[in-house]
Amino acid sequence: MSAVDPIGTITDLVHAIELVIDQAAIDQVTQTLEQKASEVHHCKLADLSVPVSTFGGSATASELGLHHALAHEVMVETLQGVVADLEAYRTAIRRAETLIGQADESSAADLNRKQATAVLTELAGHDEAGRRNHAARNHYVDDRGGERA
Repeated sequence: MSAVDPIGTITDLVHAIELVIDQAAIDQVTQTLEQKASEVHHCKLADLSVPVSTFGGSATASELGLHHALAHEVMVETLQGVVADLEAYRTAIRRAETLIGQADESSAADLNRKQATAVLTELAGHDEAGRRNHAARNHYVDDRGGERA
């Protein structure tokens, strides 16, 4: 069984696909991520726990309360991880946006350099002074170096 190279596969896909950026969609996603992250930070899920004594005084109720409290802690930490992941995703979107902008600017600069090279190459083959000199010599000077009549 052959091993799959996930990075190589992603790189191949990126090179094969034209990258179309919808700035409005990027702005909407980052705005939504910022808003929801702020809402989650303001909602103190840890403060919403139910005291173990709420389930009663029996041994079974106490055990149920303990398991509920532990499950609550698992949920709190998981949601904190989700928020951290979403914040990292938002940061990655911003970084990607910056890199794409830099790539666009770099591509534009490369194209400008190529155009300038093409213009200079075209001009290098164009010698109006030499052409006129040659035409004038042929018109005004005979083959022996003298003036034509």
